Amino acid sequence: MNLNIVNIGAPDMIEDFQTNASLIVWVNLAFVMGVTVPLLPLSRISDVFGRKRMYLSGAIIVPIGLILSAISQDLFQLVAARVVTGFGSAMVLANDNALLTQTFPASERGKAQGMMNMAFGLGIGISFFLGGILIDIFDWRSLFWARIPAHLLLAFCIWRLVRSDANDPERDTTEYSVDYAGVLLLSVVMMGSLLAINQSGRLGLSSPFVILAIASVALALPMFIIVEKKSTFPVIQLSLFKSRVFS
Repeated sequence: MNLNIVNIGAPDMIEDFQTNASLIVWVNLAFVMGVTVPLLPLSRISDVFGRKRMYLSGAIIVPIGLILSAISQDLFQLVAARVVTGFGSAMVLANDNALLTQTFPASERGKAQGMMNMAFGLGIGISFFLGGILIDIFDWRSLFWARIPAHLLLAFCIWRLVRSDANDPERDTTEYSVDYAGVLLLSVVMMGSLLAINQSGRLGLSSPFVILAIASVALALPMFIIVEKKSTFPVIQLSLFKSRVFS
């Protein structure tokens, strides 16, 4: 929904900010980067700091990002706010299935997973319809204001209803450690890849910006592989790629 509903407001944003379509795409690109780049590292970090704590933090950060988006006075502010929203969403997405497994017994997990998938699909389905109504009645800022109550309700429900795993005696956090070098290098790889793929069509492969993005990936990827092979607690278990089932 975060992508689809915002697309509805793109023409109004272009008019309001006196910009063009090639720049307004950064509104959604910023969100995609905010979600994609930290998603894997956050999954690993959640093992150390607790999944409920990470999920709840994300559920609080998302409405903050929505508020910042709604009050943005220029395109740069809106793009920055979308990164914040994306980062909060990544904290949620990195832990939703883990919390579901933790909260529901094995006999109920299939039903719970089905309901979560149904809600996800429903959100995508109604996003255009809801966005169109909001744009007709209000303006593009309402696309962000309207979703804040739902996210605050989510945060409250997680806080009250989900058991914390941070102090679980059966969970030995001493066996976990965060591979910060791997997190940083993976972030560079993901960000460089997204920027190169997204901007190469608009700017061309000969653009200095695209060349810089590709070069950053070319430098960071081998370093990431080396770091992960030596790390005791890697962000990605590279040995998994030797398995045909996984690969």
